[in-house]
Amino acid sequence: MDLNSSTLCADSLEVAVSQFYHADTTVQAQAHEWLIQASSGSWDVVWELLQPQRSMEAQFFAATTVHTQLKKHWVPNSLESVTLIKNKLLEAILRYASGPKVILNRLCLSLACFILRTIPTAHPCDMTELFSSFLSQSAQSTWILLEVLKDLPEEVHSMELSKTSSLAVVINFEKNLPSVIAFLRSILDQNAPTSEYSELKLQCIRCASSWLQYGIPLNDSAFLVDHLLPMLLNPQSTDDVEVAADALNQMATHPCTHQYPNSLLQLMERLLPLSECVIKQQQMLNSSSDPDMQNFVSAVFGLYVAICESHSRLILNSLLVPETHQLVLTYIHTLLACSNAPGQYPTQEQYSQLPFSFWYILQDDLQRSEEGHFYALQDILTPIYKNLSQILITKAMFPPEGYSEWTAADKETFRCYRQDVQDTLMYCYSVIHESLLEILLSLLEHTLNEFRNNPSDGRICQTLETCLFGFLSVAENVNISENKYLPQFFMTLKNIPFHVASILTATIEAIGAYADWLNEHNDVLGYVLPLLLDTGLNMPETVASTSMALKDITRPASPSLTPYAEHILIAIQNALNKGTIKRMECIRLMFSVGRALSVLPVETAMKYMDTLLSPLVIQLQTLVEQPPTPQLKSGIEQRLNMLSTVFTSLQENPTLIDDPRQPVFIILEKTIPVLKLITDKWISENTVIEAVMDCLKSSVGIMKDSNSTVVQALLEMLVKAYRARPNTTSLQLATLFLISFHQQQNELMCLLFSEICSTSLRLAESCPDGNLSHHADVIESFYALCAQILKKNLGHYLLSDGVDLHSLFKYAVAALCVPEARTVRSASSFLTTFINISRDTPAFLNIVQLLGEETVIRILMCIGGSVPRQCLDHLTDILMVFNKKYFDNFSRWLKLALSQDGFPSPCASSENKQHFSKSILKERANKRKMQEVVREFSLICRGLISTDHGAQIPS
Repeated sequence: MDLNSSTLCADSLEVAVSQFYHADTTVQAQAHEWLIQASSGSWDVVWELLQPQRSMEAQFFAATTVHTQLKKHWVPNSLESVTLIKNKLLEAILRYASGPKVILNRLCLSLACFILRTIPTAHPCDMTELFSSFLSQSAQSTWILLEVLKDLPEEVHSMELSKTSSLAVVINFEKNLPSVIAFLRSILDQNAPTSEYSELKLQCIRCASSWLQYGIPLNDSAFLVDHLLPMLLNPQSTDDVEVAADALNQMATHPCTHQYPNSLLQLMERLLPLSECVIKQQQMLNSSSDPDMQNFVSAVFGLYVAICESHSRLILNSLLVPETHQLVLTYIHTLLACSNAPGQYPTQEQYSQLPFSFWYILQDDLQRSEEGHFYALQDILTPIYKNLSQILITKAMFPPEGYSEWTAADKETFRCYRQDVQDTLMYCYSVIHESLLEILLSLLEHTLNEFRNNPSDGRICQTLETCLFGFLSVAENVNISENKYLPQFFMTLKNIPFHVASILTATIEAIGAYADWLNEHNDVLGYVLPLLLDTGLNMPETVASTSMALKDITRPASPSLTPYAEHILIAIQNALNKGTIKRMECIRLMFSVGRALSVLPVETAMKYMDTLLSPLVIQLQTLVEQPPTPQLKSGIEQRLNMLSTVFTSLQENPTLIDDPRQPVFIILEKTIPVLKLITDKWISENTVIEAVMDCLKSSVGIMKDSNSTVVQALLEMLVKAYRARPNTTSLQLATLFLISFHQQQNELMCLLFSEICSTSLRLAESCPDGNLSHHADVIESFYALCAQILKKNLGHYLLSDGVDLHSLFKYAVAALCVPEARTVRSASSFLTTFINISRDTPAFLNIVQLLGEETVIRILMCIGGSVPRQCLDHLTDILMVFNKKYFDNFSRWLKLALSQDGFPSPCASSENKQHFSKSILKERANKRKMQEVVREFSLICRGLISTDHGAQIPS
């Protein structure tokens, strides 16, 4: 068959479907493509494909096509065509009433779509008509009717209906809700003990679940509980459990149930027998892996969790009422049992994670309780959260054996589970406070005693790790003044078996989490730092966590660090000398080096700076002399980043920076020659040059001596790198130079700006078709630099020899028309500042008068639709400054531009443009109003005024 044939008939469709299912891969692909095209135009032949003589694949394709057409390509036609489609659908459904079920289900979905499509029209297919079409003594007809009714609410969420249509559907559903409930009740009340009725009953419950979302009042749906509860307590199948639990979930968690607290509590009481049943079944799971039992336990716990999460405020309030106290307490204890599921998550059980959100919601509601209720509720909940914290510590343990055999998916699931445990322990702390530290400390001490008696027990090691994990989890919440349990915890660390890598890692992570606390408790700091430096840095498995802990502890560079600074420097130097530490850890350790140097006397700091940093410079020298390779590139970048990190971490130390001997400056002088070599040799490698620029940028921040030789050497590298490959890092460095040294080295800085400006403008000029988007990031950074210079009253840079003011302004105007909002913002900022100060500088004034009209025209083009709407707010600043400083010129330019037919958009009428012009010229101070005027006119120009899309605020 020719799959490219334009002739569309039932026979060719059937052949194509057959080839799709049975031919080789190439023919399958062709058939699939052809069927996709054919399905959108095959409305007239699908009914023929639904005839009994056609293959099952063709019948299914036809049923799917009908569903797709009604769902995605429906075009309302005459009453005759609507009636024809309805009759065809009903005929097809009755024809397939006995199966195959896969086709019948698809046809039922199609009928549901048809009803939804016709509800908003003048000739809807209503529920009464639907009942009359299928309601008979036949169980199969009743099943079909239930299937269609079930599909109706479900299809609403998957169809794209207009707001008007959606509202009409909801009104129709609410109107027909009583008749649907009555119909469902009539079926359930039959209670015939046959397999045929059991299937019908399940279908009836599924239908009820679907309709419950439309707010069946609890009183009206109470009859369902009479049928659902036995299905859970004495399930005949897995379907019974799933269907009944879902229906009860829908019933109890609908938003409208908040209006009936008493009815909800009555429902909860009726569901109370499930608690005892599920806990009993859970205990049996210890010796059984029966999937039906697992399914029952998960479903019931899920139902309890859903009720408690949806009504947490009612749960709290009911705890204070004697009549309901025990009821809701039972629910909470049931969720504790859920969290305490026997077995290892996720390999032996998968439901203990269900209540995590509830424990957060409950404590959050507690914190927001009225003061009069808070303490009474806290007294009730404290033992619960104490119990929960002990459960979580147990559940977060790694298995004592077999973990290495877990799949990657199981390991990732368990990692996420432990993160949830960590968060929930924080919530526990917000309820029970230091009592949680007491629990953790007691468990830690008990476990250490056990370890001394039985050091080979793997379970004990896992318990130790989890105790430390618990201390880490709550660190963020512990007050820095806590002085009872944490000192004991840190003193207990000396008894921990650090030869087990996982335990040492957990210990180090916990230490890092309490960095702020440790800096306030110098006596404890004296113990934990040797643990990090002498043990953590010497084990490959713990270097990463140690480097992070050291970074957190040394970050404040407080005086409490001074006694240990030399120990830190020596230990880091020894670790680096081994050459086995990974790149990121090396860089991170250099931050701690800078912080440790910051608290030392200058003489001592100079000695260690030379010892630690000189080898880095020598290593760079050695690397740069070798032929370039990817490994060499990585090594150079790493050492540049290490130097940059040290310089950055030293910037907050005024002693080292301001000292006349300039110890930092000495290191910088040693580094400059090798940086020049790197720049020369690796000029074409972006990442290497950016690393050099980062290093220079960090060093400029600590340069107080403006030695012209050093400054000139740095500038030569900067200019050379920027000429070869303009980049944002170099521009950031240039900005730092231009602002920091404008007084001491003004002539040199003028030359720098001239070079940067010339290179940037050449880059803009080289953009294909004048489209500055090709280099939007560099253009953005360049005009941000120019704007900052003008704001710092350094406008004389723009008057330097070699600076083309005309081009500088012209390309800033061109940058307004790019789609990148950040670039538009920086160009607007430059232009606004330039225009604002231009009256005081003849050269600037001349440029504005020369290019002002072009600027206004460009801005109007942008407003008219040439740039995304999120760029518009940046343009209003330019309009306002024109209005303030050049009102006469601006009003003339605006009038001339807007007088052109069709400009800036054919959608804007003369009246629109006149109103816009008057509104713009009136606003000189209110930026918000100016933005509103521009936005409104832009919507008019884009044809979006009064549309939903236009009303959306662009991000």
